[in-house]
Amino acid sequence: MAVRSNHANATTPRDNKAATEVRVRVILRRFWGRLKHGLLTQEVLDRIARLGLVICPYFVAQETASEDPQPSLAPGHALRMLTADDAAEMIRIDSRFLRDSVESRLAQAECLGLFVESALVGYTWAKLDIAPIPGGSSAPLFALQSHEAYLFDLFVDRGYRGQRLAEVLRWAMQYDLARRGRTLYYSYTLAFNRSPRRLLARNGVRDIELRLFVGLRLRRIVGLDARLWRRAPLLRTRWLTRVVAGRPTKQND
Repeated sequence: MAVRSNHANATTPRDNKAATEVRVRVILRRFWGRLKHGLLTQEVLDRIARLGLVICPYFVAQETASEDPQPSLAPGHALRMLTADDAAEMIRIDSRFLRDSVESRLAQAECLGLFVESALVGYTWAKLDIAPIPGGSSAPLFALQSHEAYLFDLFVDRGYRGQRLAEVLRWAMQYDLARRGRTLYYSYTLAFNRSPRRLLARNGVRDIELRLFVGLRLRRIVGLDARLWRRAPLLRTRWLTRVVAGRPTKQND
Protein backbone atom coordinates (compact mmCIF):
# COMPACT_ATOMS: atom_id res chain seq x y z
CA MET A 1 0.00 0.00 0.00
CA ALA A 2 1.32 3.39 -0.97
CA VAL A 3 1.73 5.84 1.85
CA ARG A 4 0.63 9.39 1.05
CA SER A 5 2.93 12.08 2.32
CA ASN A 6 1.38 14.91 4.34
CA HIS A 7 3.87 17.30 2.78
CA ALA A 8 1.67 17.53 -0.35
CA ASN A 9 -1.04 19.31 1.67
CA ALA A 10 1.28 21.42 3.81
CA THR A 11 1.27 25.17 3.36
CA THR A 12 4.49 27.04 2.87
CA PRO A 13 5.43 30.53 4.11
CA ARG A 14 5.03 31.67 0.51
CA ASP A 15 1.42 30.34 0.47
CA ASN A 16 0.66 32.12 3.74
CA LYS A 17 2.11 35.36 2.40
CA ALA A 18 0.04 35.10 -0.79
CA ALA A 19 -3.15 34.43 1.19
CA THR A 20 -2.43 37.41 3.44
CA GLU A 21 -1.89 39.65 0.43
CA VAL A 22 -5.21 38.55 -1.05
CA ARG A 23 -7.03 39.32 2.22
CA VAL A 24 -5.36 42.73 2.45
CA ARG A 25 -6.35 43.56 -1.14
CA VAL A 26 -9.97 42.56 -0.43
CA ILE A 27 -10.06 44.73 2.69
CA LEU A 28 -8.53 47.68 0.83
CA ARG A 29 -11.02 47.32 -2.05
CA ARG A 30 -13.93 47.30 0.40
CA PHE A 31 -12.49 50.29 2.24
CA TRP A 32 -12.01 52.21 -1.01
CA GLY A 33 -15.53 51.32 -2.17
CA ARG A 34 -17.07 52.58 1.06
CA LEU A 35 -14.92 55.70 0.95
CA LYS A 36 -15.72 56.33 -2.74
CA HIS A 37 -19.50 56.03 -2.26
CA GLY A 38 -19.56 57.89 1.06
CA LEU A 39 -20.58 54.82 3.04
CA LEU A 40 -17.65 55.02 5.46
CA THR A 41 -18.86 58.32 6.89
CA GLN A 42 -22.41 57.01 7.01
CA GLU A 43 -21.27 53.88 8.85
CA VAL A 44 -19.61 56.07 11.50
CA LEU A 45 -22.84 58.07 11.88
CA ASP A 46 -24.85 54.83 12.16
CA ARG A 47 -22.59 53.59 14.96
CA ILE A 48 -22.93 56.89 16.79
CA ALA A 49 -26.73 56.65 16.39
CA ARG A 50 -26.71 53.28 18.15
CA LEU A 51 -25.30 55.08 21.18
CA GLY A 52 -28.24 57.49 21.15
CA LEU A 53 -26.89 60.49 19.24
CA VAL A 54 -28.53 60.86 15.81
CA ILE A 55 -26.75 63.00 13.20
CA CYS A 56 -28.55 62.82 9.88
CA PRO A 57 -27.66 65.14 6.97
CA TYR A 58 -30.10 64.49 4.13
CA PHE A 59 -31.34 65.83 0.81
CA VAL A 60 -35.01 66.29 -0.02
CA ALA A 61 -35.64 65.38 -3.65
CA GLN A 62 -38.63 66.09 -5.88
CA GLU A 63 -39.84 64.37 -9.05
CA THR A 64 -42.97 64.22 -11.16
CA ALA A 65 -44.88 61.24 -12.48
CA SER A 66 -43.41 59.66 -15.59
CA GLU A 67 -45.36 59.92 -18.82
CA ASP A 68 -43.88 56.68 -20.13
CA PRO A 69 -46.36 53.86 -20.82
CA GLN A 70 -46.79 51.12 -18.27
CA PRO A 71 -44.08 48.46 -18.77
CA SER A 72 -45.16 44.84 -18.74
CA LEU A 73 -44.10 42.58 -15.89
CA ALA A 74 -42.00 39.50 -16.56
CA PRO A 75 -43.85 36.14 -16.62
CA GLY A 76 -44.53 34.93 -13.07
CA HIS A 77 -44.20 38.43 -11.58
CA ALA A 78 -47.11 40.16 -9.81
CA LEU A 79 -47.73 43.31 -7.78
CA ARG A 80 -50.13 44.03 -4.92
CA MET A 81 -50.46 46.16 -1.81
CA LEU A 82 -49.19 44.43 1.34
CA THR A 83 -51.10 43.94 4.59
CA ALA A 84 -50.30 42.80 8.12
CA ASP A 85 -50.60 39.20 6.88
CA ASP A 86 -47.38 39.79 4.89
CA ALA A 87 -45.38 41.05 7.90
CA ALA A 88 -43.38 37.84 8.40
CA GLU A 89 -42.22 37.80 4.76
CA MET A 90 -41.39 41.49 4.91
CA ILE A 91 -39.19 40.92 7.97
CA ARG A 92 -37.47 38.04 6.15
CA ILE A 93 -36.33 40.53 3.50
CA ASP A 94 -35.52 43.39 5.89
CA SER A 95 -34.92 42.07 9.41
CA ARG A 96 -34.25 45.45 11.07
CA PHE A 97 -37.85 45.92 12.17
CA LEU A 98 -39.91 43.90 14.63
CA ARG A 99 -43.36 42.66 13.70
CA ASP A 100 -45.28 45.25 15.71
CA SER A 101 -43.24 48.03 14.06
CA VAL A 102 -44.02 46.67 10.58
CA GLU A 103 -47.74 46.43 11.41
CA SER A 104 -47.67 49.99 12.79
CA ARG A 105 -46.03 51.21 9.58
CA LEU A 106 -48.66 49.43 7.47
CA ALA A 107 -51.38 51.29 9.40
CA GLN A 108 -49.79 54.65 8.56
CA ALA A 109 -48.48 54.15 5.01
CA GLU A 110 -49.00 52.14 1.83
CA CYS A 111 -46.64 49.33 0.89
CA LEU A 112 -46.44 47.79 -2.57
CA GLY A 113 -44.98 44.29 -2.89
CA LEU A 114 -43.44 42.49 -5.86
CA PHE A 115 -43.98 38.72 -6.07
CA VAL A 116 -42.22 36.10 -8.16
CA GLU A 117 -44.13 32.82 -8.37
CA SER A 118 -46.20 33.88 -5.31
CA ALA A 119 -43.07 34.60 -3.18
CA LEU A 120 -42.48 38.15 -1.94
CA VAL A 121 -39.14 39.39 -3.31
CA GLY A 122 -39.32 43.14 -2.74
CA TYR A 123 -41.43 46.04 -1.54
CA THR A 124 -41.51 49.82 -1.24
CA TRP A 125 -43.45 52.41 0.78
CA ALA A 126 -45.42 55.63 0.28
CA LYS A 127 -47.01 58.07 2.73
CA LEU A 128 -49.90 60.27 1.70
CA ASP A 129 -50.34 62.55 4.72
CA ILE A 130 -46.91 63.90 5.72
CA ALA A 131 -43.23 63.80 4.81
CA PRO A 132 -41.67 62.96 8.19
CA ILE A 133 -38.38 64.17 9.64
CA PRO A 134 -35.88 61.28 9.49
CA GLY A 135 -34.20 59.82 12.55
CA GLY A 136 -37.08 57.70 13.80
CA SER A 137 -39.25 60.47 15.26
CA SER A 138 -42.07 60.43 12.64
CA ALA A 139 -42.53 64.16 13.32
CA PRO A 140 -43.76 65.98 10.19
CA LEU A 141 -41.35 68.00 8.05
CA PHE A 142 -44.29 69.24 5.97
CA ALA A 143 -47.84 68.16 5.18
CA LEU A 144 -48.61 66.63 1.81
CA GLN A 145 -51.26 67.96 -0.52
CA SER A 146 -53.77 65.83 -2.41
CA HIS A 147 -51.55 65.54 -5.50
CA GLU A 148 -48.36 64.64 -3.57
CA ALA A 149 -46.79 61.57 -1.95
CA TYR A 150 -43.67 60.81 0.05
CA LEU A 151 -41.76 57.73 -1.20
CA PHE A 152 -39.38 55.86 1.09
CA ASP A 153 -37.59 52.59 1.82
CA LEU A 154 -37.26 50.12 -1.04
CA PHE A 155 -36.03 46.59 -0.36
CA VAL A 156 -35.26 43.65 -2.66
CA ASP A 157 -34.51 40.14 -1.48
CA ARG A 158 -30.77 39.46 -1.66
CA GLY A 159 -31.26 36.51 -3.99
CA TYR A 160 -33.08 38.68 -6.56
CA ARG A 161 -30.78 41.69 -6.67
CA GLY A 162 -29.15 42.67 -9.94
CA GLN A 163 -32.36 42.08 -11.93
CA ARG A 164 -33.50 45.74 -11.90
CA LEU A 165 -36.47 44.86 -9.71
CA ALA A 166 -35.95 48.04 -7.67
CA GLU A 167 -36.72 50.06 -10.79
CA VAL A 168 -39.85 47.98 -11.41
CA LEU A 169 -41.06 48.59 -7.86
CA ARG A 170 -40.28 52.28 -7.94
CA TRP A 171 -42.08 52.76 -11.23
CA ALA A 172 -45.07 50.62 -10.18
CA MET A 173 -45.62 52.60 -6.98
CA GLN A 174 -45.54 55.88 -8.91
CA TYR A 175 -47.90 54.53 -11.57
CA ASP A 176 -50.42 53.43 -8.93
CA LEU A 177 -50.23 56.82 -7.20
CA ALA A 178 -50.58 58.71 -10.51
CA ARG A 179 -53.80 56.80 -11.30
CA ARG A 180 -55.21 58.34 -8.10
CA GLY A 181 -54.12 61.86 -9.00
CA ARG A 182 -50.87 61.95 -6.99
CA THR A 183 -48.26 63.05 -9.49
CA LEU A 184 -45.64 64.90 -7.43
CA TYR A 185 -43.26 62.84 -5.28
CA TYR A 186 -40.75 63.58 -2.55
CA SER A 187 -37.99 61.37 -1.21
CA TYR A 188 -34.88 61.63 0.97
CA THR A 189 -31.32 60.51 0.33
CA LEU A 190 -28.56 60.48 2.93
CA ALA A 191 -26.00 63.17 2.12
CA PHE A 192 -23.01 60.81 2.30
CA ASN A 193 -24.57 57.97 0.28
CA ARG A 194 -23.61 59.05 -3.22
CA SER A 195 -24.76 56.03 -5.26
CA PRO A 196 -28.54 56.49 -4.90
CA ARG A 197 -28.18 60.24 -5.43
CA ARG A 198 -26.40 59.66 -8.76
CA LEU A 199 -29.03 57.10 -9.78
CA LEU A 200 -31.88 59.49 -8.98
CA ALA A 201 -30.14 62.36 -10.79
CA ARG A 202 -29.88 60.24 -13.95
CA ASN A 203 -33.65 59.74 -13.75
CA GLY A 204 -34.33 63.46 -13.55
CA VAL A 205 -34.85 63.68 -9.79
CA ARG A 206 -33.73 67.06 -8.35
CA ASP A 207 -32.43 67.82 -4.88
CA ILE A 208 -34.29 70.91 -3.66
CA GLU A 209 -33.23 71.04 0.00
CA LEU A 210 -30.28 69.98 2.15
CA ARG A 211 -31.21 69.51 5.80
CA LEU A 212 -29.59 68.32 9.02
CA PHE A 213 -31.32 66.53 11.89
CA VAL A 214 -29.45 66.24 15.19
CA GLY A 215 -31.14 64.59 18.14
CA LEU A 216 -30.94 62.31 21.14
CA ARG A 217 -32.63 58.91 20.95
CA LEU A 218 -33.40 57.94 24.53
CA ARG A 219 -36.86 57.02 25.83
CA ARG A 220 -38.12 59.48 23.26
CA ILE A 221 -36.49 61.48 20.49
CA VAL A 222 -35.57 65.11 21.11
CA GLY A 223 -33.69 67.19 18.55
CA LEU A 224 -33.53 69.93 15.95
CA ASP A 225 -33.99 69.76 12.18
CA ALA A 226 -32.42 72.63 10.22
CA ARG A 227 -32.48 73.68 6.58
CA LEU A 228 -28.94 74.28 5.29
CA TRP A 229 -29.69 75.02 1.62
CA ARG A 230 -32.60 75.10 -0.81
CA ARG A 231 -33.59 76.02 -4.34
CA ALA A 232 -36.79 76.42 -6.35
CA PRO A 233 -39.39 75.09 -6.30
CA LEU A 234 -39.46 76.07 -2.63
CA LEU A 235 -40.91 73.60 -0.16
CA ARG A 236 -43.33 74.39 2.66
CA THR A 237 -40.71 73.81 5.35
CA ARG A 238 -39.36 75.82 8.25
CA TRP A 239 -35.66 76.62 8.37
CA LEU A 240 -35.55 75.23 11.95
CA THR A 241 -37.91 72.73 13.57
CA ARG A 242 -37.76 71.48 17.15
CA VAL A 243 -38.59 67.78 17.42
CA VAL A 244 -40.06 66.20 20.54
CA ALA A 245 -41.54 62.84 19.66
CA GLY A 246 -42.53 59.55 21.20
CA ARG A 247 -40.50 56.39 21.47
CA PRO A 248 -38.23 55.44 18.56
CA THR A 249 -39.36 52.73 16.15
CA LYS A 250 -38.41 49.34 17.54
CA GLN A 251 -35.66 47.61 15.57
CA ASN A 252 -33.71 44.39 15.83
CA ASP A 253 -30.06 44.85 16.80
